[in-house]
Amino acid sequence: MKELPKTYDPKAVEKKIYDMWVKGGYFKGKIDPDKKPFTIVIPPPNVTGQLHLGHAFDETIQDVLIRIKRMQGYSALWIPGTDHAGIATQIKVEEELRTKEGLRQLVLDGGYRGGGVPYGYRLVATGRLNKRNKEISELAIDPDEAMVVRKIFDLCIVHGYGRCRIATELNRQGIRNRKGENWHEASIGHILHNPCYTGVLRSGDAISQRFEHLMILTPELFEQAQALQKARQNEADGERTVPVNVTGNSLLSGNIYCGHCGGRLVLTSNCKSYVTADGNKVKHRRTRYVCYQKTRHRCVCDGQTGYTAHILDEKVEHVICRLLEQLGAVEERFLLQGYLLCEEKQLRRKIRDATHEAERKKQDYQLLKQELQKSLHGSSPYPAEILAEMLCEAEKNASSAVTYLTSLQSQLSLLRKKDMAQQDQKNIFWVDIYRASPIEVKKMIVCHLIPKIHVYRGYRLELEISDIGIAL
Repeated sequence: MKELPKTYDPKAVEKKIYDMWVKGGYFKGKIDPDKKPFTIVIPPPNVTGQLHLGHAFDETIQDVLIRIKRMQGYSALWIPGTDHAGIATQIKVEEELRTKEGLRQLVLDGGYRGGGVPYGYRLVATGRLNKRNKEISELAIDPDEAMVVRKIFDLCIVHGYGRCRIATELNRQGIRNRKGENWHEASIGHILHNPCYTGVLRSGDAISQRFEHLMILTPELFEQAQALQKARQNEADGERTVPVNVTGNSLLSGNIYCGHCGGRLVLTSNCKSYVTADGNKVKHRRTRYVCYQKTRHRCVCDGQTGYTAHILDEKVEHVICRLLEQLGAVEERFLLQGYLLCEEKQLRRKIRDATHEAERKKQDYQLLKQELQKSLHGSSPYPAEILAEMLCEAEKNASSAVTYLTSLQSQLSLLRKKDMAQQDQKNIFWVDIYRASPIEVKKMIVCHLIPKIHVYRGYRLELEISDIGIAL
């Protein structure tokens, strides 16, 4: 006995029947002058929805009517149609076009088009109402979330972290997402690719101008992150000069090549154990850069198979230090200036929002006070006891808002004093900054200063140095 399939496969069943109908000419109407004609055109599904049980019920009724009319002696014809719900289709298409155009114009004017609010921003009520009598909201930078966004891009560009490691680092530092949960790498990926942080809004193919009040990052910083991520893709492997990841203690990755065959040098390590004279067993791990093409026999290479990592790293680091020594020193105030400017911007935004909030709470307090006076005179529908409690709560809220605003203004004053104190800061040498940096930052500095390093036998180096205005 043939087992029935669990699901209905229309292709396996209906094709035979359909072919039989086509060959039999059942889709063609035949004129019979001796019979009265009766025809029903089967409407195709419209664009306003998918097929459902209502369509099946409609077709069932038509089938019954055709069969009845045929038995009554009519020349009956039931045939699929080619046009249906033209008005509904037109209305639906026009609605979609109006919606798209409306959203497009809204975005070009700097408005919020709806949907999820990107991390780093929040919605601020404007007090204006739209045609549907709903309050219009606008995007505004959330200072606390904006700091996290800048940290994410800093970890990407300066430290060379990928999105997985950025998520791990944020979770390790106790920084949580908007829901108070751990960060996921997908969320980090969305943030790193979202151009809205440069003050640009989008809706489909519509791109707005740059709005200064929505800028969390500079366009240059955002483009650096895009270029770094693009260079790490598999498609760019042949031209990549940046490390795919910055884990490990080796200084070079992605920008080091064999000088003999031109193949990329890759890292490998092995562990050797030996027993010392006093009987202790010691394990020694050796890390080397090896020529990938030579070890995989991809081509003929007369260079060394491998180079000891720490020897090669020391030679390259010596060159880097010489380059940075030529750059000299920088006053510490210039390094702090960008940070202080960013802090001042955030404080000013907080003060602006706190001022609006304090004014709103003061207005609420005054309105409740007036309403309480009306209640005492018997001209208010609200009980005086409830209004008195609400007035007391409103007074506390207004006082708290003013206190918070005062504290922000004090922070801004202290920040300005710190800015003035920069005049007495000492000079810092670039080479000292490099030496004090963690290995991840050193790797990124090296790949930016020296995009390509070719190594020959005997650890002879040929360097391609970036155009930064200095030379060896």
